[in-house]
This record gives sequence, structure tokens and C-alpha cells, in this order.
Amino acid sequence: MDNIPHCFTSVEAASGCIFLASAFVGTLYLLPEGRLTRTISRNHPRVILARFKSVALVCVLGPAVVHGMFWLKAPSFREAGLRSQMALLARWMGLYPVNITSTVRSLLLSGTLYLGPIVADAWDYMDGLPLNYDFTGLRAIRDYIVGPAAEEFVFRACMVPLALGAGWTTTATIFCVPLVFGVAHAHHMWERYTQNGRTLDALKQSVLVSTFQFCYTTMFGWYSTFLFIRTGSVLAPVASHMFCNVMGLPDFGRLTVRTWKDRAILGSFFAGLGSLVYLWLPLTE
Repeated sequence: MDNIPHCFTSVEAASGCIFLASAFVGTLYLLPEGRLTRTISRNHPRVILARFKSVALVCVLGPAVVHGMFWLKAPSFREAGLRSQMALLARWMGLYPVNITSTVRSLLLSGTLYLGPIVADAWDYMDGLPLNYDFTGLRAIRDYIVGPAAEEFVFRACMVPLALGAGWTTTATIFCVPLVFGVAHAHHMWERYTQNGRTLDALKQSVLVSTFQFCYTTMFGWYSTFLFIRTGSVLAPVASHMFCNVMGLPDFGRLTVRTWKDRAILGSFFAGLGSLVYLWLPLTE
């Protein structure tokens, strides 16, 4: 992430990030097939396929916006040939060089966060209990492949270079850019409100759920932006995002001490958190 020229004002960088986030959300509703009704939810195949097309459009628009902003504001970038410009963008956006090692290390780091749930699932599997994972259908492709890849590409690979190009510190970039990521999920509030009948209770529930979603998506954004900056590769946050989507939010209801298995699961939760803190920097070097 080095050698990014400091050519933007903070307002310009923030405006670029807000524009990309608005385009990401806005294009979801661009096609009529991507819009929801009382009877058609976001999980309907028609909606999912339409939104695949929408995010593909933003993934083309994003690099064009980043390129245009640097071309307008950075003389050294503008004076370079087109091939050099593309090579610089590929590095700044974490597309090149491809770093498989850092991706694997980031997955291991993310795995420590879910050590407790992994142990719990392993015990459930050995006890013959079904695991709540579904890797079939369009919904799985959206949740585990297209969604994480598109979000990390737009909200990390495209936005972080703009923030660093404004001279933001690494800490400021990690904590500020993901706020846009969290706010971008607010459109789900309207979808829930519509799906649940547009009543006062539906509004209250939508606001409550969306507030919680804003909090955990922003926190995940902090983690993902940290991985992107530390590794210099967009593959690291993409892989971690995919893994975290598969695992979902940890089931803290499993944290009991009734049996020795419960105590082992509880211990693995704390061991995972301790490992995350201990390996936070070594695994992202």
C-alpha cells in the first residue's frame, strides 16, 4: 500500500467513498427484477440474479472512478503511460502481486475467532447432529462468493486507496472507511420494513435489527480493512469475508458449563480470542 500519492483532500476522498457506496446500493434497485415486493424477498432467484448484474456493473465502475480521481489530481500518475497507470492501480487495489501466503494466514487468523464454534460444530457432527450449513443454490453463491468478493473489491480495494491518497493515517483509514460499509447496509431496514407489512412494529423491528447490523458490519469492516492494508492483497479480506459468512455470528448460547463438553467449548472460545490477539500482527506481516 506504499507509494500512493497524497493528492486528495479529505472531502474529496470521503466523497469518492460515499459515491461508490451509493452506487453499490443504488444499482441493486436499478433493474426492476432486483426490487422487492411484499411477496418477493431478497432471496428470490429473480432478485438474486438481477443483483448479480448490478454489482458486476459497480465492480467495473469502481476502478474507473479510482483511476479517474488519481488521473485528475495526481500529476505523476497522469504523466505515466496507461500501462504504468494500470500497474499502479493493480498494486494500490491489492490485485497484484497475488499473495496466496497472506491469504492463507488471514484465513488462519479468522479461524481463531471462530475456534469455539468450530469445536462446537465438530462435537455436533460426531454426535450425529445436523450442521446448519447450506452450500447449494443461488443464495449460497450470493452469500459465500459474489457478496463477499464484490463488497471487498468496492469497499476495500477501491475505497482504501482514496483514503490513503488523502494522507489519512492507517488507523484513521481502518476506523473511518468501514463506517461507509456499515451505513451501506442500512437499505436492509427498508426491505425488512416493506416485507413485514410497513407497520409500526415492522418499523421498530427493522430499526433495531439494522442498528445491530450496522454495528457488526462496521466492526467486521475494521478487521477487513486491517487485513487489506497489512497484507496489501484484496484476496486476504475476500477469503476471510467468505469464511465469516459461512460461519455466521457465533452462537453465544452455547457458552454454558453444564457438561464437560460445554466447558471445552467455552474454553475454546477464550483460547480462540487469545490466539487472535497473540497472532494479530504475526499472521498479517
